[in-house]
Amino acid sequence: MTIPLIFVLLLAIMKHNNLGKNTFVSKIGANAVGIYVSHVFVMEVIRIIMTRVDLAHVQDTLIWKVTFTPAVFILAYILYGQKSKQKQILGLYLNAKFSQTSRKSPENIHNYLGRKQNGKNTPESFPIPFYA
Repeated sequence: MTIPLIFVLLLAIMKHNNLGKNTFVSKIGANAVGIYVSHVFVMEVIRIIMTRVDLAHVQDTLIWKVTFTPAVFILAYILYGQKSKQKQILGLYLNAKFSQTSRKSPENIHNYLGRKQNGKNTPESFPIPFYA
Protein backbone atom coordinates (compact mmCIF):
# COMPACT_ATOMS: atom_id res chain seq x y z
CA MET A 1 0.00 0.00 0.00
CA THR A 2 2.86 2.39 0.75
CA ILE A 3 4.55 2.23 -2.67
CA PRO A 4 1.36 2.95 -4.68
CA LEU A 5 0.50 5.82 -2.32
CA ILE A 6 3.95 7.37 -2.76
CA PHE A 7 3.64 6.97 -6.53
CA VAL A 8 0.24 8.71 -6.56
CA LEU A 9 1.57 11.53 -4.36
CA LEU A 10 4.57 11.95 -6.67
CA LEU A 11 2.29 12.21 -9.71
CA ALA A 12 0.03 14.69 -7.91
CA ILE A 13 2.99 16.88 -6.97
CA MET A 14 4.36 16.74 -10.51
CA LYS A 15 0.99 17.83 -11.90
CA HIS A 16 0.41 20.60 -9.33
CA ASN A 17 3.98 21.90 -8.93
CA ASN A 18 2.87 25.23 -7.39
CA LEU A 19 1.23 23.48 -4.46
CA GLY A 20 2.55 24.90 -1.20
CA LYS A 21 4.74 27.63 -2.67
CA ASN A 22 4.85 30.96 -0.81
CA THR A 23 3.10 29.54 2.24
CA PHE A 24 4.03 29.89 5.88
CA VAL A 25 5.09 26.24 6.00
CA SER A 26 7.46 26.66 3.04
CA LYS A 27 9.05 29.70 4.71
CA ILE A 28 9.63 27.70 7.88
CA GLY A 29 10.99 24.82 5.80
CA ALA A 30 13.53 27.12 4.18
CA ASN A 31 14.87 27.92 7.66
CA ALA A 32 14.63 24.38 9.05
CA VAL A 33 18.37 23.82 9.51
CA GLY A 34 18.84 27.15 11.26
CA ILE A 35 15.90 26.47 13.55
CA TYR A 36 17.28 23.01 14.30
CA VAL A 37 20.71 24.39 15.20
CA SER A 38 19.46 27.33 17.27
CA HIS A 39 16.82 25.40 19.23
CA VAL A 40 19.53 23.75 21.36
CA PHE A 41 20.80 27.18 22.41
CA VAL A 42 17.25 28.38 23.17
CA MET A 43 16.49 25.29 25.28
CA GLU A 44 19.67 25.70 27.32
CA VAL A 45 19.06 29.41 27.91
CA ILE A 46 15.52 28.67 29.13
CA ARG A 47 16.81 25.87 31.37
CA ILE A 48 19.51 28.11 32.87
CA ILE A 49 17.05 30.95 33.46
CA MET A 50 14.55 28.61 35.12
CA THR A 51 17.27 27.22 37.38
CA ARG A 52 18.65 30.67 38.30
CA VAL A 53 15.21 32.05 39.10
CA ASP A 54 14.56 28.94 41.20
CA LEU A 55 11.60 27.81 39.09
CA ALA A 56 13.01 24.43 38.09
CA HIS A 57 10.03 22.70 39.75
CA VAL A 58 7.74 24.30 37.11
CA GLN A 59 9.42 22.16 34.45
CA ASP A 60 7.64 19.09 35.82
CA THR A 61 4.12 20.44 35.28
CA LEU A 62 1.82 19.54 32.41
CA ILE A 63 1.39 23.17 31.35
CA TRP A 64 5.17 23.53 31.00
CA LYS A 65 5.46 20.38 28.92
CA VAL A 66 2.67 21.55 26.59
CA THR A 67 3.95 25.11 26.16
CA PHE A 68 7.70 24.47 26.17
CA THR A 69 7.94 22.94 22.68
CA PRO A 70 6.03 25.68 20.82
CA ALA A 71 7.88 28.34 22.81
CA VAL A 72 11.27 26.86 21.88
CA PHE A 73 10.24 26.60 18.24
CA ILE A 74 9.00 30.19 18.07
CA LEU A 75 12.05 31.59 19.88
CA ALA A 76 14.45 29.55 17.70
CA TYR A 77 12.63 30.77 14.57
CA ILE A 78 12.88 34.39 15.72
CA LEU A 79 16.53 33.99 16.74
CA TYR A 80 17.50 32.47 13.40
CA GLY A 81 15.48 35.08 11.50
CA GLN A 82 17.31 37.89 13.29
CA LYS A 83 20.66 36.23 12.61
CA SER A 84 19.79 35.94 8.92
CA LYS A 85 18.85 39.62 8.78
CA GLN A 86 22.14 40.59 10.43
CA LYS A 87 24.02 38.44 7.92
CA GLN A 88 22.24 40.15 5.02
CA ILE A 89 22.99 43.60 6.42
CA LEU A 90 26.66 42.68 6.87
CA GLY A 91 26.78 41.26 3.33
CA LEU A 92 25.28 44.45 1.90
CA TYR A 93 27.78 46.52 3.86
CA LEU A 94 30.75 44.48 2.65
CA ASN A 95 29.46 44.48 -0.93
CA ALA A 96 29.24 48.26 -0.80
CA LYS A 97 32.79 48.51 0.58
CA PHE A 98 34.26 46.26 -2.12
CA SER A 99 32.07 47.46 -5.01
CA GLN A 100 34.80 49.73 -6.36
CA THR A 101 37.23 46.84 -6.87
CA SER A 102 37.12 43.12 -7.40
CA ARG A 103 35.76 41.44 -4.27
CA LYS A 104 37.61 38.21 -4.95
CA SER A 105 41.03 39.78 -4.95
CA PRO A 106 42.94 38.94 -1.74
CA GLU A 107 44.88 42.19 -2.04
CA ASN A 108 41.65 44.19 -1.81
CA ILE A 109 40.58 42.27 1.27
CA HIS A 110 44.01 42.78 2.86
CA ASN A 111 43.95 46.48 2.03
CA TYR A 112 40.45 46.90 3.47
CA LEU A 113 41.31 45.12 6.69
CA GLY A 114 44.63 46.93 7.00
CA ARG A 115 46.67 43.75 7.19
CA LYS A 116 49.84 44.94 5.47
CA GLN A 117 53.44 44.93 6.60
CA ASN A 118 55.87 47.29 4.84
CA GLY A 119 53.34 47.80 2.05
CA LYS A 120 53.08 44.05 1.32
CA ASN A 121 50.44 41.52 2.23
CA THR A 122 51.92 38.69 4.23
CA PRO A 123 50.47 35.27 5.00
CA GLU A 124 51.25 35.71 8.69
CA SER A 125 49.23 38.90 8.94
CA PHE A 126 46.00 37.41 7.63
CA PRO A 127 44.30 34.32 9.16
CA ILE A 128 42.38 33.43 5.97
CA PRO A 129 44.37 31.31 3.45
CA PHE A 130 46.67 33.60 1.51
CA TYR A 131 46.64 33.44 -2.28
CA ALA A 132 49.84 34.68 -3.89
